Amino acid sequence: MARLLSLFVIIATWTGFAQAQVSEPVVTGHAETRLVAEYDAAKPGETITLALMQTLEDHWHVYWQNPGDSGLPLNLAWDLPDGFEAGAIQYPLPHRLPLGPLVNYGHEGSPVFLIDITVPETATPGTVAGIAVDAEWLICADICVPEQARLALELPIAESRGEPTGGYAIEIGRVRRALPREPVFETVYFDHPRGPVLRIAGGPEGEYDFFPYTPAATEPSAEVVKIAAEQLEMPPFEGDPLEAAPNNMEPAKKILEEHGLPVTEENTFLVLACILPGKKTELNEGLRLLLGKGKIDIPLKKKEEPKAATPAPAAAPTAAAVTG
Repeated sequence: MARLLSLFVIIATWTGFAQAQVSEPVVTGHAETRLVAEYDAAKPGETITLALMQTLEDHWHVYWQNPGDSGLPLNLAWDLPDGFEAGAIQYPLPHRLPLGPLVNYGHEGSPVFLIDITVPETATPGTVAGIAVDAEWLICADICVPEQARLALELPIAESRGEPTGGYAIEIGRVRRALPREPVFETVYFDHPRGPVLRIAGGPEGEYDFFPYTPAATEPSAEVVKIAAEQLEMPPFEGDPLEAAPNNMEPAKKILEEHGLPVTEENTFLVLACILPGKKTELNEGLRLLLGKGKIDIPLKKKEEPKAATPAPAAAPTAAAVTG
């Protein structure tokens, strides 16, 4: 009987550990999210991988680290024990999400985001570390909705790394193998007067997709610039904006002050970007936008032609009805 009781205690303890390394799933408006550890115990001085796993509602998407023309990437605010450190989010490979003239980069279905947690040498085997994170993301379909969740799990500290957490560890391994990695062939990206150029030498044959890690590397949709330039009747700026900006910074701030607008970095940039030599201040499109008089109009959907009204048949007067 004592041996059976001992076996029961061991099994119950192991089951509790296995459950502790997986957070309770949080269901928000359009996603289910959980936090999972790759192993059921961590060793002092080593790194353990956690995965933020999501299941998105059909036809909804979240964004890559560079969201493209619009959107926001995943944001994580960690609550860790002293000495523990969280690495950068490792995003899976995205795909393009075209929306009218815009091009975004994101994920649909069941994306998995990996984060390496470094355990300090001072962590004591036999203790349990509480790991928590406040996650925020923008999820979109025809509309965009900001969602958030607080996820928490308990991570045992042991003399050696623990066992893989079943199917979750298998999925984490699969995601890790599919992460974008440094190419083994030569790649060069540069600007050309006719547009950005990506040159590949020694790579495998086939078609290539280019996903810039940083938004500044290239414009996902040149069509946006073209439409804006035409509607603003302003040619796209061809020079180096960092060199031109200092000359117009103070004039832009002065324009904001004269019109009683807050002198913030965002407002200054809007006015500064639209300063043209010889053009009246009142025609500055950045200023007009801040005053509610902007004329930028980039339609995301084709405007429907108004339908001709159809005369309604004559009817006897009735009382108005209100439905809830």
